[in-house]
Amino acid sequence: MRDQLGLLFLRTNRWADAMENFEDAVTVQKGLIQASSGTSEDRELLISLLISQAKTYSANKKPDAALGALIEARELAERLNSAFPSTDRYRDLTATLLESEADQIQSDPNRAAEARGLLERALSIRESLVAGSPREPDYLEKLAETCGRLADSWLDAKSFDQAEDYQRKEVSYQSRLHKEYPGVRAFRFGRGRALHNLADFLRQRGRVEEALALEREAVELLSSVYHENVLDEAYRRAVSYAYWMLAALEIDRKDHRAAAEAVSSYLAIEPNGFEEAREAAGFLCRCIVLCREDQGIPAAERESLARACSDRAIAALQTAVRYGFRDLNGLTASRTYDPLRGRPEFARVVHDVEAIVEALKDR
Repeated sequence: MRDQLGLLFLRTNRWADAMENFEDAVTVQKGLIQASSGTSEDRELLISLLISQAKTYSANKKPDAALGALIEARELAERLNSAFPSTDRYRDLTATLLESEADQIQSDPNRAAEARGLLERALSIRESLVAGSPREPDYLEKLAETCGRLADSWLDAKSFDQAEDYQRKEVSYQSRLHKEYPGVRAFRFGRGRALHNLADFLRQRGRVEEALALEREAVELLSSVYHENVLDEAYRRAVSYAYWMLAALEIDRKDHRAAAEAVSSYLAIEPNGFEEAREAAGFLCRCIVLCREDQGIPAAERESLARACSDRAIAALQTAVRYGFRDLNGLTASRTYDPLRGRPEFARVVHDVEAIVEALKDR
């Protein structure tokens, strides 16, 4: 009964009430196990209660208590795993709890190495699960996600070789899932995100051509997922990041035509605020500069292309203002918009933002 009440309070965000009920439920379940030695099912239930208790502790800003509950749950899972080594769900549960424990401590820089150690232990378990059940997609998906977690951890530690190694492993596992289950949208999405993350990493390392090939593939996958469900916020965000990265990479390569094309696709994503329009304006301003520097095309064509990019940049800024862009200082001081400063339309955008900012001051 207490666990059901706790779950009800969890669903309604009544964290203090949920915590109290799960504390009681854990105490009762421990008492039952102690009185009767307890079956494996009883211990599984206690693990589940401890996990829920940890969630309520975290919600009530009791991180040490949350960590303690997770450690207790993990130790119980490890004992079940030792008693029933052929039961895959106990190994899977142990790996999940190791990851949860790592999540709980990784924000502390002094414990980052400890968190990675927990993730490495989880990885070893997940690798053994995949080796034993290679056709089980859930195990392979979780293995890919663990590699992604380790990549992020090594990246935070600025250990770039290790980070790249784990990112490539994640891409490999996600690609395998997509190949074996081509009709599963979640696996297409997972592969697209993994490719994008690796491309982002490579761009930051200055390896633009490698990154570009990966990002083009990521865009294709994430765009297809997004267009199948344009209302999904995770899909929208992922494809937005991917097109942003594609435009940035084309700018890095000084390919203004390809960059402008990527910006068009970027702007076609259903907007969520002014960010896409503002970023698109910035990209197009850089395209103007690159276009005017491009000696590979005739001067008249350069100016025509530059004018077209300028028109689109102005339109993007106007859209950004409609959706809430109010950065007057950025418009007037940032060199990003220098290619637009001679146009009266840009002056009107600045004037409109000035008027909005002044009106907001008077409220």
